[in-house]
Order: sequence, then structure tokens, then C-alpha cells
Amino acid sequence: MIRGSMVEIPVADVSTAVRFYVETLGVKLVEDRGDACAILDVGQGSLLALVKHAHAPRSCVGLEVANVERAVALLE
Repeated sequence: MIRGSMVEIPVADVSTAVRFYVETLGVKLVEDRGDACAILDVGQGSLLALVKHAHAPRSCVGLEVANVERAVALLE
């Protein structure tokens, strides 16, 4: 897991992405810059920057969880 840094993730719609991370994954919103970008605290000193990108390429982020089966069930 990445610790003490920021990962930038391009997204097509910032508000939709924020809702997913905050409401579904329980991530804390640190700063909302409207349609341009949002900063999220994903724990242990790591931040995610969700940045508006019209044609968002695919991104992959690794998240450390205590129980993989429980995390999968929650996301489903």
C-alpha cells in the first residue's frame, strides 16, 4: 500500500466519483474543488486526487483491507 503520498486518478465526473469513494468505500473527503478535482484521505497518510478528465483512461488503485471477502461483499 502506498503511504504518505498522493495518487491522482483521472475521472469523467468528479462528483460521481466522490460519491462512490465517500458513500460506498467510506473514504473521507478532505477538499472539494467543484468539477475540477477532489482530494480524499484514504488513510495512513495517503491521499487520492480525483481529477476531471474528459476521456478518463483506465486506472488501478490497490487498497489494503482487513478482510477481503467482507470488502468484496460490501462493494457488491
